[in-house]
Amino acid sequence: MFHDIFELDNITGDIRVKSAVDYEENDVYKLDIEASDKGTPPLTGECRVIIKIKDLNDNPPEIDITSLSNVVSEDSKPGTMISLISVRDKDAGDNGKIIVRIASNVPFELKPSYKENIYSVVSKTFLDREEVSNYEITILASDRGEPSLSASATLRISLKDVNDNIPLFSHDPLFFYLSENNDAGKSIFCVSATDKDIDENSIISYHLVRERNQNHITSFLNINSETGEISALKSFDFESVKTFQFTIVFDCLCECIDRLIICSLSCTIIVSKAIIHLSFFFFNLRICR
Repeated sequence: MFHDIFELDNITGDIRVKSAVDYEENDVYKLDIEASDKGTPPLTGECRVIIKIKDLNDNPPEIDITSLSNVVSEDSKPGTMISLISVRDKDAGDNGKIIVRIASNVPFELKPSYKENIYSVVSKTFLDREEVSNYEITILASDRGEPSLSASATLRISLKDVNDNIPLFSHDPLFFYLSENNDAGKSIFCVSATDKDIDENSIISYHLVRERNQNHITSFLNINSETGEISALKSFDFESVKTFQFTIVFDCLCECIDRLIICSLSCTIIVSKAIIHLSFFFFNLRICR
C-alpha cells in the first residue's frame, strides 16, 4: 500500500523513504512486515512497523475575510461589526497556533469569537468621513513555529457620508458697498457657503428673510437659491437710504442630531455716493461785424 513512499531492503531489513512525506496528508504510516527463512519448509514471522511523521512548520496561516459590507456609515457607533475574520494553519502544535492582529494604524480592532480562530473586525472610535473617507485594514496572522510563518490580507472600507456638517460662510457678518443709481434687476453681489459633506448633503439653498412690511428693503431684493447671487429690484438713492441690513438663511437637516438647523448670515449694504464728473467746454466766440 505504501510501496510508493517506503522501500524495504529484503536482505538487511532497512526501511527507507523513497518519496516525500507530508504530515498534513498523513501523520502515521503502518507497515506490515513479513520475514521468512530459507528452511524447508520455510518459516515466517510478521510484525507491524508504525512510522509517525514529525510535523515541520511548512505551512503559513490562511486568512479568510467575510465582509458584511465594504461601505460603513460614518455615524456608526464604536463597536459596530465590520467584517468576520477566520484563520487556520494546517500545521500542528505550536506550528498551528496563530496570533492575529491589525497591522495598520486604523480606528478598528479585532474581537475574538467564542469559536477558536474566529474574529470580528469592529470600530473602536467614532468615524468621520470628512477626516478620512477610506481605510485599508491590514490583517496579519503569524504562527508560533520556529521559524514563524505569517500571512496578511487587506480589508478595504469606504465611509458613507452623513449630513453632519452645516454650511459655513467665509465671512459673517458681511459688509458690502453698493454705488447708488445701480441698475435695477441686475446682480449687486453674491454670497457663497461651503459644506464639507458630499453629494446631496452638500447642496446649499439660499433664502432671504422676508419682513412682513412690504416696504421693507428685503422686498426690493431677490436671491438665487442655487447660486447665492443677489439682485436689486430697484435703484437705490444715497439721499434716501445710506445703509440697510438683511439676513440670508438656509435650512439644514442634520441627521446626526435628527433636527432642522437654520443657519444665517448677517449682511450690511452701505450705499455709496456716486461721483458725478462734470466736463466744461470752452468756446471761443468770434464776433463778425
